Amino acid sequence: MKIEHIWPAALRKPLVPGYDHPPYAQVVVATRDSGERSVHIAGTFGTYKDGSIDEGDMGAQVRQAHENIRLCLEEIGGTVENLVRVKIYVTDMDLYLKEGNPAEMELAKHAPAASTLVQIVRLANPKALVEIEAYAELGIKGQLLRETHS
Repeated sequence: MKIEHIWPAALRKPLVPGYDHPPYAQVVVATRDSGERSVHIAGTFGTYKDGSIDEGDMGAQVRQAHENIRLCLEEIGGTVENLVRVKIYVTDMDLYLKEGNPAEMELAKHAPAASTLVQIVRLANPKALVEIEAYAELGIKGQLLRETHS
């Protein structure tokens, strides 16, 4: 099995002072001998490439986190249809259900994945209201490994 650690060029790369690389990989791809790949996308905030975030706007943060996840998948030849699981961490469940859930449903209409939603006290980025982890499975050359059901 081959393990790749990837930081998509389209995403902001946060650095820790004194180090020339982030303390984690944004994307880890495990390629099996068959060529099939498991993709693990680190917790993703709704930040833009310049590091800014739509403060206080749950819907905008969810949409941008989805865009960042889409960019991660695109970097390795996948799409949101390859998603098999998402984990969503929010600081305000009521706000998420009001503003974030409609944005989440936009992603789910293309690729319903197994999902977990958890409210927590805070996130590593104090301006973030949501952080989303994503997992995908890709076949050889990015094809889907699962049937899509409506």
